[in-house]
Amino acid sequence: MVVRALKKVKGYNFAASIKVNERHDIVMQKHGQEEWLKVSGSAFKLTKGRALHHGTLLCSSPHLHLISALLRSPGRHYIQAKGVESVRSKVGNLTTIKSQVETERLRTAIIDRVVEEFLDLYEQGETTADKDFHADVSDDDCREENNSTIASGVSEIMTNEWRFGQTPRFDFHSGEIDGLQVFFHANRGAMGTIKVAGYASQNASSFEAKPNRRTDLNTVRDWEAVLT
Repeated sequence: MVVRALKKVKGYNFAASIKVNERHDIVMQKHGQEEWLKVSGSAFKLTKGRALHHGTLLCSSPHLHLISALLRSPGRHYIQAKGVESVRSKVGNLTTIKSQVETERLRTAIIDRVVEEFLDLYEQGETTADKDFHADVSDDDCREENNSTIASGVSEIMTNEWRFGQTPRFDFHSGEIDGLQVFFHANRGAMGTIKVAGYASQNASSFEAKPNRRTDLNTVRDWEAVLT
């Protein structure tokens, strides 16, 4: 749907072929070049009664060179996750625009075409002229007395249970720290079994324990207290 919309944006020549690849990423190949660059990323969350979708589109970002560093977690070498593994891809901008005004015009044009494609798919022939399709949600709309449904949803996604409590299972291995190594298993943001072991060359002992109460990883401020 988004690819079809991009091909209908008037007044802008992206000078590229745009398609959805086998991983369902939106990618482009600039004319005269061989490699395909990722220009969009998405995330989905299915929950009771709702489907949440977050999507991004690199139109003309001046910070393209920073994206790789920002997305590279310093802890990635210590964690083995049970969730869906991310695949690193080269990224690119749809176009290059210097003017902020022109960038906003392009953004508006893309949004309008995406909405039109959505209406063609789900509204049986209605067009953007048939209805006001932009929805602006302010802080007032999030108040319980004004809209209890929106207020409930906003309150939920601001909780630690939502932000951390649904983290997929993962195993952590610290590597050597002062002659010791730490292993622990975590599920839904809480620590499970933890093991501290010494390297054989140092004849250090080891122990394994399970917290006698739930320990949420996002609340840990003193790891020494947790391990002793």
